[in-house]
Amino acid sequence: MRAIGTLIVAAAVLCLGVSAFAEITNRIVAIVDNDIITLYELNERAKELTGYSPEEQQVVNDQGFVENRRNLLNLMINERLTQAKIRALGIDITSNQIDATIEKIKQDYGLTQESLLISLKNEGISYEKYREDLKQDIERSRLITSEVKSKIIITDNQITQHYNDHKEEYIKAKFHLLGIILKAVDRNDEEEMTELLNKAQGLLARLRKGEDFGRIAKKYSQGLGADNGGDLGNYESAKLNPEFLKMLFDLNEGDISEVIVSDSGVQIIKLISKEITGIQPIEEVRASIEDIIYKQEVNEKFTSWLEDLRKSAYIEIIF
Repeated sequence: MRAIGTLIVAAAVLCLGVSAFAEITNRIVAIVDNDIITLYELNERAKELTGYSPEEQQVVNDQGFVENRRNLLNLMINERLTQAKIRALGIDITSNQIDATIEKIKQDYGLTQESLLISLKNEGISYEKYREDLKQDIERSRLITSEVKSKIIITDNQITQHYNDHKEEYIKAKFHLLGIILKAVDRNDEEEMTELLNKAQGLLARLRKGEDFGRIAKKYSQGLGADNGGDLGNYESAKLNPEFLKMLFDLNEGDISEVIVSDSGVQIIKLISKEITGIQPIEEVRASIEDIIYKQEVNEKFTSWLEDLRKSAYIEIIF
């Protein structure tokens, strides 16, 4: 197999010609069985994902530049391997199947063909590229179903074990909360988020020294209940995400949380009261637990399957 790889490299270098040695913009960076990945392909994929040229990427993040490109190259190697497996299994998605999937997406999101095209244009994606990406997504989904999902069996013991290990998530409780909420204009703006976090830490320090939560909330909070001293009202545990719920259970009445990063910015929570009202029986949550375990199993088995696929392939990274 190595001989085949060497021949591929030699042939590619001959095709590039002498000029390639002056500015090697399309040299081979990886060999995957009988396939190759070039530097040009790696650069184009990085630009597609980040919107920056390689030179711009290095300026933005010089320290992580090489590591990020190595991670991306490994991702591309995995994609080549899975595409080869898709071909070997004869998985083929027809144009009609892609059309049907697009129609379902439009129906689910309330889109017309015109609004879909406008949305794609705003994202800088052509309709042809969208269809090709969708085709690959469906192919990978079929592959995962064939190679991974079909082999997963969820037992009653697994469901019971998960229920017992995460019992706090199924406790029925009611919480009365106060909150100081600082909203971000752009949640992805690192500079803005850093400023918000620093501001929130400063407010938290004042609260820890004994300043009145309601007074600070009235002055600084930008969220619900700000005019009422940050009073967020009562929340049922069933309506809270598990991570936030665990944080509340760890607090005693009157305690103040650490600074919490949220989808809209940052927040500080004060627990006024906590009332345990019961616990959901396993029969009520069996379906949701099975779904959680199933997703975990898919991720674990797919990772293991991919590792085995890499072990059985000839891979040479020249980067």
